[in-house]
Amino acid sequence: MDEQLTIPGVDVHGGRRITAVTSEAGDGGAAQLPGTPSVDELGVRTDLVTACRVALGVGSTTAYALAGRGELPFPVYRVGRQWVVPTAGLRAFLGLVPSGPIAS
Repeated sequence: MDEQLTIPGVDVHGGRRITAVTSEAGDGGAAQLPGTPSVDELGVRTDLVTACRVALGVGSTTAYALAGRGELPFPVYRVGRQWVVPTAGLRAFLGLVPSGPIAS
């Protein structure tokens, strides 16, 4: 099942829209760009550019522009001069189940 993913006011990839592909198995698998790590490989947090490449398929310029305007569809935090993205929020945006053991 293909779902169209767009962010208002952002012209991505020369006017082409981003398409997030989810698997038919219902596991929430997303399309992955070549050379981009999977969400499971990211750990507890990641940097802004990696998160935007994994989730949105956009580069650093668009990632920083969206973060600066507060228009990212997942939580990001400014820590000093760096942007930090908790992978739990990224996984929730992508519709993936939490990874690892859940404390009881």
